[in-house]
Amino acid sequence: MTRKNSAIAPLLAVANWLNERHLTHDVRKRRSRGAIAGPVVTLTRHKLKASSEIMFPPAEATRSMSRRLSYVGLTLLVLLLLLAALFAIAFIHVVSPISAKVVDAITTKPVSGINVCLQVDGKGLGGREVLRSEMSPTNDSGEFFFRSSVHLMRSPRKWGGYWIRVLDPNEGIGSRCGADIGQSELDKTEPWPVYLGPDANGRPKYFPVALWRGDPDPSAFHWGAMHRALGFPLGKRIALIPILQNVNDCKQIHDSSLSEDCRQLNTYAAALSLRENQDAESRARAATLCGEVDHAFFSAWCRGKLADFAMLQTARQARGDYFLTAGVPERRPDDLFPPVVAGVPRISSSMYDDGSRGTGRRAYSCTYLRQGDTPAYMDASIEEFPDLERARERLAALPGGFADQAPGTDSEVLFAPGQKIERHRGAQYSGAFWLSNNRVIFIRFNQPFAKEDEFIAVYLASFPSSL
Repeated sequence: MTRKNSAIAPLLAVANWLNERHLTHDVRKRRSRGAIAGPVVTLTRHKLKASSEIMFPPAEATRSMSRRLSYVGLTLLVLLLLLAALFAIAFIHVVSPISAKVVDAITTKPVSGINVCLQVDGKGLGGREVLRSEMSPTNDSGEFFFRSSVHLMRSPRKWGGYWIRVLDPNEGIGSRCGADIGQSELDKTEPWPVYLGPDANGRPKYFPVALWRGDPDPSAFHWGAMHRALGFPLGKRIALIPILQNVNDCKQIHDSSLSEDCRQLNTYAAALSLRENQDAESRARAATLCGEVDHAFFSAWCRGKLADFAMLQTARQARGDYFLTAGVPERRPDDLFPPVVAGVPRISSSMYDDGSRGTGRRAYSCTYLRQGDTPAYMDASIEEFPDLERARERLAALPGGFADQAPGTDSEVLFAPGQKIERHRGAQYSGAFWLSNNRVIFIRFNQPFAKEDEFIAVYLASFPSSL
């Protein structure tokens, strides 16, 4: 007997024994009666092998089936991961942490006390939407930092990217926060400096700059000299261009592109600094400087702004506006409106009436805005008149400043001891207004706000009521 047969023989014996012993009781009885004829089936080695393969598949077949199931599971997993990645790309956007150092473009020294604003934009049916707005001033080393944030874009809202606006708080060009620096900054001539170079304390003054990452609005008005790509957001150096008395100092900047931006901005500023001068020589010099800005669009824009200002001066003289505003000094909007009130940050401030409209007043306004779970949106304005009589006349007309004004929506209340104010509570807006010597203070809440009294109290502390 071979070794192979000797190994199978015990199995054959066991199988035959089971075949005999495990017949049903009925079959054995029928056999004993002679109902079933024929020989007893005996399993041979080949039959045992075939039956065992039917009952117990070989290991190779089992492994093959396991591999097929593994491939199917892996394919499903890859498809799920792919779908998750596509969803994340389409609807989830992450603003990574941002840290940078603000330096002087000429000296490369760090600049402290600069306002840096991060604004995250989305694009909806109504245009661009502010998803996040946050302010972070530079420290003594010129550094600032913004934490990361995750934004889920639900249809029909789309991702619009984010902006970093860097602004010198001691200079009035541009608002403190916002996205790109464009037409709103260039369209107003008054904020541009009349006195070039450092301030009275010898501190340099700087032009603003906006850095973007994402999808800038193609319809927006851009000037490349104040508009740059953000690039890698960690450890970046942001060079601010100083306002110079001598444009030739821009040549000290080693970066040729930045040096050209410096030349354009300072040439434009030098031209507008001559706008108050009435003599022909100054006007000719200003026109020449405008032509040197970029010899194209912004040169024409500069000449247009000078022409607009000359027409404004003529209108003022014709109406006698200089006499009406002689007793009303011009003020910086940022000095009138606190940067944060009742936990809501100020996002913009400006002068909307410089007295040239024949009103005899100087009027300023600002907007406070907060996004998130507890949104807030309100406006404040301060109008200053040459005398109390004109201020009282304006106060009497103020209820018309609320679109939902109706009989019974305005009433005089005693807000605090000795502090009477007019309160407005309409169907859509609420607010307050009062007289503070020759100034009229106006506050409007554009949506429900739980801390209205706290907000009003801050302005009453700065501008006590004279009612």
